Amino acid sequence: MEPILNDLQTQLRDSAKRLCKDFGGAAVYRQRQQQGVTNAWQQVMQAGWTGLLVSEEHNGLGLGLYELALILDEAGQQLWHEPVAATCAGAYVLSKTKQSHHLKQVLEAGLMVLPVCVDVEDTYNNMQSAPVLQKSGDHWMLNGLVRFITFVNLESLLLISAIDEQGRRALVSLSAQAMGVLLTCHARLDDSLVSDIEFEDVKIQSQDILAWDDGAIQLIDDMQTILRVGISAQLLGLSHAALQMTLEHLRTRKQFGKPLSSFQALQHQCVNGYIDIELNRSLLYRTSMAWDKHQSHPAMMSALKARTSRSALAITRSAVQLHGAMGYTHEHNIGLYYKQAVVWAADQGNDVYHAQRFSALTLNAEPLA
Repeated sequence: MEPILNDLQTQLRDSAKRLCKDFGGAAVYRQRQQQGVTNAWQQVMQAGWTGLLVSEEHNGLGLGLYELALILDEAGQQLWHEPVAATCAGAYVLSKTKQSHHLKQVLEAGLMVLPVCVDVEDTYNNMQSAPVLQKSGDHWMLNGLVRFITFVNLESLLLISAIDEQGRRALVSLSAQAMGVLLTCHARLDDSLVSDIEFEDVKIQSQDILAWDDGAIQLIDDMQTILRVGISAQLLGLSHAALQMTLEHLRTRKQFGKPLSSFQALQHQCVNGYIDIELNRSLLYRTSMAWDKHQSHPAMMSALKARTSRSALAITRSAVQLHGAMGYTHEHNIGLYYKQAVVWAADQGNDVYHAQRFSALTLNAEPLA
């Protein structure tokens, strides 16, 4: 399905396509695996993507989640692994909490802002609990452990979902370099790094607590929504690219003197993938536009994440199989798409969790344990 875009959206998507192609793809993906860094983040900052969801009043682009989805669709096709969605979510929150100093660093200096949110309802997330704030004189102390946070480096600004001893929710801003913050890194299937972040008596000033109670809950929900929609858009782009690569392979490879694309069973397999992608694309556009109009429902976000995660895994598995034995080798690019799909499908809740959450939100049923 080709979306109906205005001139600005068309230019944004076309520029994203060029930028992601120039600074992404399998070659850059392998470079990141070997060296751990790329120069793509500088391009993100220069393009102004970090301020995409920030209003023009705060020197952002003043666009919406729909435009972010257009960009991340293109990014997913090129296996981009930059924290665009995470930093957009963080910048959006900073603009709502009047953190002008940090927001200026994001928009002008490329500061990465990383949400550190624990979804306590996600039973597939090792039963984590939110870090705890304890009052100590005129300041607070933060203690706890949060696992599997992506993109963390010492220059990052963390936006942490925490609770106090009375169970009140709070949103806390904290530098990753702060005293008492301990980072332990682990490699994932796609060779990217995730961090376990331990907070040991980290001193928090009152001005670093951005919001309490309902205000904090709303901002945390907004961050999680942006992340889930962003990852869903990347999964959609990844699925599209993997299917196109597979179709090209089937057209050029022959068996029994005929192209593989002439076999009806393989045609059906590809058509099923194509239909899933187009249905998910429609849901992505509808969900992001609804959020921009303040008409969204949390169940829509879970439906989107569940569908895109499940489809991406199915399509990339099928793609690897249809490539034959060479599809299972490390050297062939199709395997990179499968590995990336496995990682992104699990990020911010897997398909099983979000399917259960969708049921609970729409049928008033209890999520399964």
